[in-house]
Amino acid sequence: LVMRDVAGETFSNLQMPLEFMPYLIHSPMALMMISIPDLEKEKGLSVFDLMDSYVDILARSRSDYKNANLKLVIVLSKADKFINQLPNEIRNYLEEDPFNIFVKKNISVDSDFMQAYMRKLYVNSSKIREWFSQTQDGGQMLINKAARENIQIYFTLISSTGFDPGP
Repeated sequence: LVMRDVAGETFSNLQMPLEFMPYLIHSPMALMMISIPDLEKEKGLSVFDLMDSYVDILARSRSDYKNANLKLVIVLSKADKFINQLPNEIRNYLEEDPFNIFVKKNISVDSDFMQAYMRKLYVNSSKIREWFSQTQDGGQMLINKAARENIQIYFTLISSTGFDPGP
């Protein structure tokens, strides 16, 4: 597992220099963190623009990317800030996550637990995908572009606090 957190300012013009992206060029799986509340503040920018930029980097750096079995996990961050926009089932999924520090459950994290947890993540990915495609400007275009480029995408959402921390 190799992780790199690149400053958001690097992505401000969406034309990222390849020298900042060596991990992205060679990785079979990437996480794309999207803050819907922050993105809504950016005039003229949609979630599709983020996918378009990602594909541009791949196309400039590796000619075989369409045959590379790439996976992209789209992580919708700061979910606390838009939790009231979510359907009840997805909201409950977020609020009842056993790893949420505010959920007081005694859990035994073993192989069986993690397999069940991963199955639940997968099922909820398709529910989040549907909500995302219907509610986010450019959401369906993002999903269509990923399909055209042979990139498998999965969705999840996260909260770092368990509640809206404010502005």
